[in-house]
Amino acid sequence: MRIHLLLFFILFSFTCQSQTIQTVDSLNNEICKSLIQNRILNDEIRLNSINKSHVMPFLAKFKDTIAQREAFEKMIYRLQKNCNEFNAIFPKDSTQNGWGMQNEKPLDHISKEQCNSFDECKKFYYWEEREKK
Repeated sequence: MRIHLLLFFILFSFTCQSQTIQTVDSLNNEICKSLIQNRILNDEIRLNSINKSHVMPFLAKFKDTIAQREAFEKMIYRLQKNCNEFNAIFPKDSTQNGWGMQNEKPLDHISKEQCNSFDECKKFYYWEEREKK
């Protein structure tokens, strides 16, 4: 009986459909090509066209909203990592909102006392960007 269950699960795992990184990367390559072709357009128009032609058909493959969200996040993270044209759209006003692309390693100016006080801390916190209302 155990052998039958094992064989069932092995065969079932081969027939399952999941989104691989190659699928997301091929979609991201198409998105990046479209962004490069539409450089002369407004950024909002570029993003809307990408959304209609690439993102929405990709997400329509998923029936579950949680799976859609995970696929969308994977797609966005990979776009940020691999597509410079996508990254160039967002950091326009980096001085005003504190966000921007880092092109080189920042110089650190920290004293030994600051390093030691950091090592003594037990709890750490981070700040997230506040949503604009």
